[in-house]
Amino acid sequence: MAKIPLGARVEPPVKAAIKKAAKQEVRSLSSLVEKILVDWLDARKKRPTK
Repeated sequence: MAKIPLGARVEPPVKAAIKKAAKQEVRSLSSLVEKILVDWLDARKKRPTK
């Protein structure tokens, strides 16, 4: 499935924290944000099937 861009606005400290976490996990910022969203959806059984 092709990925599409998604924009979001966050406070600078939130972005800095996510960037730091992504670096620690050897991921891109985008990859970590996607993982966080997918994990959140999975936890609530709201993730759509492909």
